Amino acid sequence: MLSRNLWVTGVFSVFFLGVFPPSAEATTFLDGASQYSVFVQQSFTMTGSDSKGSVAAGTVMTLSTSGVSVASGYTGTPAWSVVAGTSLNCPNGCSADGNIWARAETGTIYNNYSGGTNTIGGAGGTDPIDFSGQFTQLKSLSTSLSGMATTSGDGCTVAYGTITCTATKAGLNVINIPASSTDPNVVTAAMLGTDDLVFNINAGYLVVNVAGAAASTLAANSFKTSDVTKLLINYSSATTSLTLGGTVDASVLAPWAAVTSSANGQFTGNLIAQSYSGGGLEFEGELFNELPEPGTFAMLGGGALLLWAARRRARR
Repeated sequence: MLSRNLWVTGVFSVFFLGVFPPSAEATTFLDGASQYSVFVQQSFTMTGSDSKGSVAAGTVMTLSTSGVSVASGYTGTPAWSVVAGTSLNCPNGCSADGNIWARAETGTIYNNYSGGTNTIGGAGGTDPIDFSGQFTQLKSLSTSLSGMATTSGDGCTVAYGTITCTATKAGLNVINIPASSTDPNVVTAAMLGTDDLVFNINAGYLVVNVAGAAASTLAANSFKTSDVTKLLINYSSATTSLTLGGTVDASVLAPWAAVTSSANGQFTGNLIAQSYSGGGLEFEGELFNELPEPGTFAMLGGGALLLWAARRRARR
């Protein structure tokens, strides 16, 4: 039996190396969304706030007394810092650094970045991003991640109103949070909307799968992460509505969810969702940037993720 398991692991490892060469895919774990602070398939509305990273919306983008201020020294900036698939609307004026692409534009738009361009796509032409194709892949990724088991030795505890989640292994760590539990010592999805949050990533990086209800909340008076670029919180197909309250020190993959913000704060990583609407939440542009070492998925029983990788490669 042991030799058979080793053979299966070896086959998965060879397959993984073919799908994800050790360096070629290092920044594309989240596909085309990896370089954007916000990447939504539908609309994006931001009022009285800013994003320090790039923003892409498949339909209408509305920046009301807001801006996308991508600094000239920002690493990983995509070719287009702002992409609005239908229109870019600035009813009270807005600023957008870098290169702008929009099907149409209304309002006063200040393009402040030296050398940046402002391109109006018009009725014809091709959008620079295939949002439909990207979200097909991102939904497949979210589903595959949610099917992985919690890594041995990893987990979350709760004490005195604080949830502490710890990742212990090199490479990929996975923690699954259930929607509910009769055990008061088990961290559940609802607690992520009420308790303080601490994520300790001792090695590698961490994916937290949240089995939330249709309407979920991610909010904490205190949200601390040892390394925001190594934490991805994944809401799969069950979550169609997600409310962010206060600071979120993580990246969030919620490709089925309409996301809103209910309080001022900072969102430090990538936000990937169906749509976003809110004010007061600033996007900091500290993006999720890690990929597991070759063979990690196989060692952790990630057959579903390997199948996702094969489908992703086949679409290209």
